[in-house]
Amino acid sequence: GLYIAKDDKGIRLSIEGTYLFGKYATKNVHEIDKIDAYFWMAGEDISCKKEFKGFVIVKYKDNYLGCGKWKESKIINFIPKERRIK
Repeated sequence: GLYIAKDDKGIRLSIEGTYLFGKYATKNVHEIDKIDAYFWMAGEDISCKKEFKGFVIVKYKDNYLGCGKWKESKIINFIPKERRIK
C-alpha cells in the first residue's frame, strides 16, 4: 500500500498525498518561493502571513512539498527526517 494520509485531529497528507489531492484543493494551499522551499525541505518551519485553519498544503510552482500545520503565523513542518535534504 501507499501511505497518503494520517488522521491526526484532521487529515494530514503525506508528500504523495499532496500530489494526489493537491490539484483538487481549493482551500489551505500555500505557495512559497524558492528560498522557503529549500528551508521547508530541510525540515524547517516557515513563516506565513496568511491565516489558515488546520493543515496546509505547501506548494512551490507545480510541485507539492507536503503538508504542515498552521499555528501562530507559521507553518509547522511534518516532513520525516529520512526525507529531508541535508
